[in-house]
Amino acid sequence: MRELRRVRLIPLLAVLLAVCLALSSCDLFAQKPAAASGGVVGDNGADLTVSGVHIVIPAGAVPTGTHVEAAFEDRNPAGADGTNLKTLSKAFRIKLGDGLEPAKPLTVTVPVDKNLLIAQQQSDTPSTVAMMVQSEGASTPDLVHGTWDPAAGTITAQVPHLSWVWPVQLDLGAVMKNVRDSIMQSLGIEYPKPDCVDKPVTIGATTYKAVSPAQAWVCVGDSNGSLTVTASSNSPIPFLTTTSPSAEATNKTEVSVATAFAVAVAGNSGFTKKHQAILMPGADAQYSFNGAPGNDVQVGFQQFPAMLLVSILAKVFDVAVGHFVDSKALDMVSKAGCMQNIVDTSQAGSALSPGVAAGVVKSFFGCVGSVVSLSWPAQIVMAILSAGPQFLVASALGIINEFTGGSDFTATVKALALKAPGVLDGETRFVTLDPWHDGALAAVAETQDASIVAADQAQYAYCSGSEIAPRKDGFRCYWPGIYDPCFQSPTTSGDFLCETVDTNGKVKTTRLKNMHIGSEFSTFVNSGAPEQSSPVRVELTDGTICARSTGAGPQGVPGYPYWAGACFGPSAGVWRVGEPDQWKDDQAHYQLYPAVTPGGYWQVAISVGNETAPAQRFDVKSVYR
Repeated sequence: MRELRRVRLIPLLAVLLAVCLALSSCDLFAQKPAAASGGVVGDNGADLTVSGVHIVIPAGAVPTGTHVEAAFEDRNPAGADGTNLKTLSKAFRIKLGDGLEPAKPLTVTVPVDKNLLIAQQQSDTPSTVAMMVQSEGASTPDLVHGTWDPAAGTITAQVPHLSWVWPVQLDLGAVMKNVRDSIMQSLGIEYPKPDCVDKPVTIGATTYKAVSPAQAWVCVGDSNGSLTVTASSNSPIPFLTTTSPSAEATNKTEVSVATAFAVAVAGNSGFTKKHQAILMPGADAQYSFNGAPGNDVQVGFQQFPAMLLVSILAKVFDVAVGHFVDSKALDMVSKAGCMQNIVDTSQAGSALSPGVAAGVVKSFFGCVGSVVSLSWPAQIVMAILSAGPQFLVASALGIINEFTGGSDFTATVKALALKAPGVLDGETRFVTLDPWHDGALAAVAETQDASIVAADQAQYAYCSGSEIAPRKDGFRCYWPGIYDPCFQSPTTSGDFLCETVDTNGKVKTTRLKNMHIGSEFSTFVNSGAPEQSSPVRVELTDGTICARSTGAGPQGVPGYPYWAGACFGPSAGVWRVGEPDQWKDDQAHYQLYPAVTPGGYWQVAISVGNETAPAQRFDVKSVYR
């Protein structure tokens, strides 16, 4: 009897198999492209279920009698971020008549396989779902709010336009992974060593050399006679930097939205005070001094992990919401007063605890919501992000804790005094000026270009041999005033560097360009060697500066019938000189008198304080010729 039943089951199985084959597949529950089906809209609208999708069309949305077609299709949304927004079903297309758009939103409920939903740690998973909608020909989709029904396994949304809908979920884990990957790529596993590292710079009589710590590359430079110090990151942790002595501080940022935003927030919201700059990957800290400090420069670095968190949040915003907002949104936020809340929440050097980090996250997204005009899709993504603040805090702290930033530290720029230039003659040092190579060019205070002189006046824009500096490159120039001494460029004959001394004894360098050599008034040119030239100025042992002058000067005094120039400083007065014949065979020491004792200081004669005062002799520390 049992054997007979088994035999009778065979035909039954064959029938079932035939039915399955007729249906093309026994996988009756999988979503597949299918022929469109639907219905007709009545006076009260329509309530349809097609392929498991429930569609409610309210009365008045489309004309009565409109045909409704709907079906699942194999289609991906165009222009969507498929990495962070995960589609939970195939595209479901809804067509009304010949392509009508509804006057009122349709209520669409799409079944979703629960296994496709991503469990979001430390966040409300149902709040991470939405409905994506894309019209025919649209380059990007829109998002609308979606409601997850865990019992029914469906997502319901009010759909304002057609043609395709997809239930989607924002994968916060994927967002943070993309953020981390992007930050790691921008930070780099290796931090390239700038070419300027370990290269000293000489300004005046001082050479500066930076000693780079492990967490930063430090370079020095010369900007028109002023010292510059630049620190580049060699650590993923941001630092607040400053110098001693203080200098003007700026930031140089690379093309990075998150980095530029963090630096802008630091400056606009008061994170960085005067003489401070942020140092982080992609943002160099630059310091410019007024002149060149003669002593060592200290560069202080204070850890600032809160700024890394701000950069991470900017990246989260850019990755998750940037597709739906204006490209200048972060720039607007960086300038907003509400970012001050972040400053109030955390300070440089303070530990970035979960509580502090949560405050920064709350302040950041609260400020974004109040400043940026968010489209509906952007608002939805922002709402999803706000639903998981604990997840964002934990993920951001996880990224930050991957790095090990050293404790606060200091770097030193060493100031090394150069060996004094020139040669000693007794105790006095004689220096042969070489302004086109000794730093005077970098200290030019004023430039005058004779090419602007009218053609009929060009004959007056000329230079001829100097009376003060009788050396082959020494000239006196007659435009736009009288300058003497001027030193001719070794490469451009019409260019000159001219030296004047003010009443404070400070040397001023003026550059004259495109001057003529000689004129109908004078064609004289010197031929002497620079090292054999007579002095143009001297510095006394008490700091007084005496500079040569020519022309009719004050009356002579006993023993010194002529004047050589003027002196400024402690022994200010008239620089005196005797009969020139005594120097006819020693031009290099003209206006100087031999030391009182052999091997001592050469001397000059000065009528101190009053041009009629008797001349006195003073020791000369340095002679410039």
